[in-house]
Amino acid sequence: MPFTVFYLDDEEALCEIFSDFFSSDSVQIETFSEANSLFEATLRTPPDLFFIDYRLPEQNGDEIAKALPQSIPKVLVTGEIRADYTYNFIAVLSKPYDYKLVQEIIDRYKPL
Repeated sequence: MPFTVFYLDDEEALCEIFSDFFSSDSVQIETFSEANSLFEATLRTPPDLFFIDYRLPEQNGDEIAKALPQSIPKVLVTGEIRADYTYNFIAVLSKPYDYKLVQEIIDRYKPL
């Protein structure tokens, strides 16, 4: 069974890029451009790891992280110079993010 990563970003092009770069035989990437779809998919089949954009139309990434299962690690991705968050993310990545760093985070949480 592949390691599953959910990526939420309202910019669909960034979702496609994330999926193209990080999908593999052992990593399944599912992308979402709005939070409700992410919540629904999480209820059906929770992922192993979340990447969540900070600035979204309806809520920010901090609010979304708090509404998701607390047992699943979360990474905040932001283009904000100063993102105001209180959730204990495992990492905070600035856009444009370093692809090598994203891969390192995925590899760190993916079982061997």
